[in-house]
Amino acid sequence: MNEFIILTKLLIAGMVGFLIGRERKKNDKPGGSRTFALVCLGSSLVALLSLELLNIPRPEGVIINFTRLISYTIVSMGFLGSGIIVHNKDGIDGLTTAGSLFAIVPIGICIGLGYYFLGITASIITYIILELKNWIGESDE
Repeated sequence: MNEFIILTKLLIAGMVGFLIGRERKKNDKPGGSRTFALVCLGSSLVALLSLELLNIPRPEGVIINFTRLISYTIVSMGFLGSGIIVHNKDGIDGLTTAGSLFAIVPIGICIGLGYYFLGITASIITYIILELKNWIGESDE
């Protein structure tokens, strides 16, 4: 794969994650720009690696299931999300941030696989959903 394309995908993933994380930080929620940028970048990198593994020479009979890398990336997001969710006397905090992190992983995967329109569109929709509470004046966490 062309190094310029790889760099472009990683930069787009990092920027998308940064912008969504910025919304979380702006609203004083757990997680922030760097966290979201790194999660999106990491999931994009896993997708890129999955594509590269399809093209490497391997001995006859050796099968590489690239979908496992992607699926375990999504599963591992649960561990990070569970660390953000906190139960206190007033209720539960961090659910929306955990959900946002869960959404950012497939966004990064889309970008890594080259589905730019899908990834960027999902990012815009995610950002709008997060901003809706500010626009209509409701609290969700």
